[in-house]
Amino acid sequence: MMHLYIHIPFCRYRCDYCDFFTRTCVSGTRQKEVLRAIAAQAGELLQRFSPGTPETVYVGGGTPSALAPEARDVLLALLGTLTGSGGAVREVTVELNPEDVTESLLDSLEASGVNRLSLGVQSLRDETLARIGRPATAGVTRRGLELVARRWGGAPSGRYRWSADLLAGIPGGTPESTVRDLEEILTYAPEHISLYELGIERDTALGLALRRGRIASPPVDTVAEELEWVRNTLIGRGYIHYEVSNYALPGGRSVHNLGYWRMAPHLGIGPGAVGTLTGEEPIRYTNTRDFSLYCTAGDRGLREEGIAPRDFVKELLMMGLRTEEGVSLSRAAAYLGVDPAELIPETLARWNVLPGSAPDRRIVLSSDIRNILDSFLLHAFAEIDRLTPPQS
Repeated sequence: MMHLYIHIPFCRYRCDYCDFFTRTCVSGTRQKEVLRAIAAQAGELLQRFSPGTPETVYVGGGTPSALAPEARDVLLALLGTLTGSGGAVREVTVELNPEDVTESLLDSLEASGVNRLSLGVQSLRDETLARIGRPATAGVTRRGLELVARRWGGAPSGRYRWSADLLAGIPGGTPESTVRDLEEILTYAPEHISLYELGIERDTALGLALRRGRIASPPVDTVAEELEWVRNTLIGRGYIHYEVSNYALPGGRSVHNLGYWRMAPHLGIGPGAVGTLTGEEPIRYTNTRDFSLYCTAGDRGLREEGIAPRDFVKELLMMGLRTEEGVSLSRAAAYLGVDPAELIPETLARWNVLPGSAPDRRIVLSSDIRNILDSFLLHAFAEIDRLTPPQS
């Protein structure tokens, strides 16, 4: 099944840590023009690569909830078309900032077939929100959480679902403050929580502050302690640590993100979006970031490139090993022509990892190794490069 990602490249403001492709101060007229092109590309690519209904739709950004009314109407119409196209879209997620949540917005999303929300909370402390450049106050954030929990929490048969995003490793923060945020979030009973370790990218406001010595990255040991506290707290509350940064109650895993980590085919719609088609010869395409070109060019400024089998297997490992289910060796072997476990015997031995047994042999890492996945992959990729030619 195909997964569909729709990138909304607009925000009211840019957070100090953000390095995603997004623009601020864009007129409603321009936003509407881009959203019309997004709707057109969705139809074009679904017809070309996956006629029928996608399994999931995920609307991210950017800030979808910050769209001008005239642009939001186009998005809602597109979602209504996708969810009412004859098949049942299993999961339709829209990212929201808590300060944008209103009764009328939730009504509109529900009417358009949205059945899952992802709230970018990040923190419930005013001082922490200020440190990362988010103008919303903790009080406003709580009001958004309360409304979503009341409207979407505990719906019949789990029809409506929602997730909360938090950040760890914020300069000036402490493990204790993150755990306090988490404890408060849990009072709203989300079925899914994402906890991302903040990475300070060079070309961001925080990156500039770091280079100029205005802030300091928290010590690695402190962040590791923070992540471990969170993990123990959530597991103790019944959440499953199913991916490096993601926790869910039973039945609450993100279907869209699981498809992404499994390297299932997905279409990227919108300026700057990336899609990956994982057929016999995998390809990746990237849409132009130029709004004018995206809106006027017949191909939306799309650039396609093939993915060499060796590189695709690396990506399978990089994505799949983040999850509790690991990587299917039989699927990887179909692309490379050889069992990947045979390419990294030294790495598997060094890390004491044993592939599972037939019929679906898998490499599955313990949670301790997943927490330092980059180190495992460094050894695995070096071994793959040593044993396979570049274009294989």
